[in-house]
Amino acid sequence: ACRGKLQVVITEGNIRPVVPLVAAKFATECNIIVRNHVPILPHWKLYKEKPASAYVNLFLGKLKAKFDINIEDDTVKMACTEMMKSAVRQQRYRLKQKYFDPFPLHLVTKTSPVKFMSNEQWTQLLESWKSLQKMEMCQKNKENRGNVKYHHTTGSRAYMVHVENLDDKYNDEEPNAFDLFKEFHYSKKKKMLHPCCTGGYYSDGKQAIYNNRR
Repeated sequence: ACRGKLQVVITEGNIRPVVPLVAAKFATECNIIVRNHVPILPHWKLYKEKPASAYVNLFLGKLKAKFDINIEDDTVKMACTEMMKSAVRQQRYRLKQKYFDPFPLHLVTKTSPVKFMSNEQWTQLLESWKSLQKMEMCQKNKENRGNVKYHHTTGSRAYMVHVENLDDKYNDEEPNAFDLFKEFHYSKKKKMLHPCCTGGYYSDGKQAIYNNRR
């Protein structure tokens, strides 16, 4: 590590470190930076244009100040940008849940409740939430979530990071697709596992889950 900073290495094809502890700290810091410093705009594409593109540079700069990370590397820069995109999406969802969804339109606050967002930026966000297209999309997403049969139980941890963390449990042997499906979708607390996974062999897409989710 450089000057006591935690080293963050991101390889091609990943958006975060593979080492679980480093990945967790990295993801947490990404969320903190967005939550405390980045205005939430209606669409991600706005961050690609000036003047909002400065927020991407701000995000990268704060990651560099926190970690021993090479943000000049194209692979790392792309991964960090994807992490910012994810954190912005999550924060936008949280703001909508807290300040928009619980209230009728005439009671939604017109002034920004977030200290680093201007009233103008807040108004733009409200207008996007109030649009008919956005409301229809939210309703469709809500219905789609209701149709999910097998909810994952890994929380915010990336699938491949979770796989790396299973080495000790499986004595460094690679778990098969059935084991992975149970790891991703079973919770001792909530018992969230479909009966077919305990009484039979589940084949629909479990290998695809391992190959494509990270």
